[in-house]
Amino acid sequence: MATTPQATEPRPRESAADEAWTLLRNAVRRPAAALLTAASELELHPAQAGALLHMTPDAPRPMHELAAMLACDNSNVTGIIDRLEARGLVARQRTNRTAGSSTSY
Repeated sequence: MATTPQATEPRPRESAADEAWTLLRNAVRRPAAALLTAASELELHPAQAGALLHMTPDAPRPMHELAAMLACDNSNVTGIIDRLEARGLVARQRTNRTAGSSTSY
């Protein structure tokens, strides 16, 4: 029995909002993928790489600020910084302003 080709309806065009969201998602994913690749090559956990991105050598950041930037608990940041410090990538130093620690590298 012969079949006849079915007519396909044209695919509806994406709305402007759908197109914007697609562009934004792609823009965010590319740097995230690059970060994961770089972290992997440096044998860093993504959270460690993220922490390093939020630190600068000339401006030590209190641990609680780093935790807020990473959207995690202070105790998680302590573990992240411990591992980075063990690898010689950051140095923890006390500040006179707070009872907590600051980190720099």
